[in-house]
Formats: sequence, C-alpha cells, structure tokens
Amino acid sequence: MLAEERREKILKELEEVKVLKALELAEKYQVGVETIRRDFDALEKQGSLKKIYGGATLPEKKEVKNLDYSTRMTSEVSEKTEIAKKTVRLIEEYDTIFLNDSSTNIYLAKEIKENIKNLTVITNSLTIASELSDVKDFNIIVAGGFLDNKEKAFFGAVSENIISQFIVNKAILSVSSISLKDGLTDFPLKEVDIQKAMIKYSKEIIILANSQKFETTALIKVGDLHNIKTVVTDSKINNEILEKYKKHGIKII
Repeated sequence: MLAEERREKILKELEEVKVLKALELAEKYQVGVETIRRDFDALEKQGSLKKIYGGATLPEKKEVKNLDYSTRMTSEVSEKTEIAKKTVRLIEEYDTIFLNDSSTNIYLAKEIKENIKNLTVITNSLTIASELSDVKDFNIIVAGGFLDNKEKAFFGAVSENIISQFIVNKAILSVSSISLKDGLTDFPLKEVDIQKAMIKYSKEIIILANSQKFETTALIKVGDLHNIKTVVTDSKINNEILEKYKKHGIKII
C-alpha cells in the first residue's frame, strides 16, 4: 500500500473513532511504528490531525468570528483586491450573475464596473447596487426585503422570493469559512438563507474565500463542496491545502 493511500485511510478512520494509536495502526497496515509516525508527521503538517502521546487525534476546529461591516471593509484589503481581479476574468459580457452582500464582492463590483459591459446583476447588497448603478449597459436588480442598516443589505423572505424568480449563469458568493469536512459555512442565518437561495437558482457557483478562511468552520452550513466549480482565493494560500482540494476535484484559482 502506498503511503498516500494509507494516510487517506488513517484520516477516514480518525473521523470515526476520534483517537488512533500508532502501534495499532502499525499492526493493521503491517508496517513499522516509525512509518506510522511519519504518516502522522505528514498529516499534522497539513493540518489534518494532531499528534498526541502514542497516537493521534483530530485537530481542534478553527472557529471564525462574525465581523461587522466596517471591520470587514477595512481588513485584508490586498487579499480581497487580488481575489476581485482574478474573479472578474471569470465573468463574460451578457452574463447574468448573483452577488451576495460581502466586502469581497464590493471590491469585485469595482472591478466589474471597470472591465465588463452588458451585464445583469442581482444582489441583496445596497452598496453593490449603488456602486454599479451608474453603468448604463448594466441591468441591476435589487433583491429588496428588510434592510439591515449595519450591513447595508436586504434580507428575509421578500429578498429570497425575488432571487427565486431568476435562473442566472453564475452565483459569485463570498463565505466566512470553507473546509473539506464541513463544506461552506457562514453566519448569521439570514445571510446563509440568501446564499442558499442564490446557489439553488444558479447554473454555476463560484466561491470567493481568502486564504485565512480555508479549513475553518463558522456556525451555519451553507452547502457542500461537491457542486462548487471554482474557488477563488489569494496568493497566500498554502500549497498543501491547494493539493488537498485539487485531489477532491475542486479548482482553486
């Protein structure tokens, strides 16, 4: 058995039993204890497990905090700008797109304004709608509902109902967290409901997530990764994470 295959089996077993002993694994796979320890070293380095005395356990989940609007707009600006410049290349003239309310998508809106013509944008973000409102070749549709003054965005059943009236080419969504185990997660619930609606009525889903969001988990499940075509991130992404997602068939730009 190849080391890579054995390590995948170790991780699957670890998810079930939570703690594994090196000696027991050595006997199971008919290899030396030192071989298993090297497996543990490699898996710990990529963040998949945590070594303990005589064995290994699952790593502690990295939880993320829900930052307010003004904080999000002024944090990780270079990463968000880089992501926006990459993402705009995935948008074509005459596309119809969903943009959820997010600071990253606000930076994307600025790039769209400068680089794309003849576009239909459906968004629940008041800021994004305002940013794009003076482009004469754009059709801007606001998924209006209950306005959250702090977030400068609309939420609720009315917003979700408006979103459900369209089938778009692409949903371009920013999320708080992404991981192979937990998928896409975010908070609060009203944000997640908008994201789920946009995913449901889109032919293609593009996820925006800066490198710090990978292998973290937020409070509420948005969706799994199996129907995600592309994830756009910044150049600070860890190469080992890139390889892990590539093996799972997820394209990261």
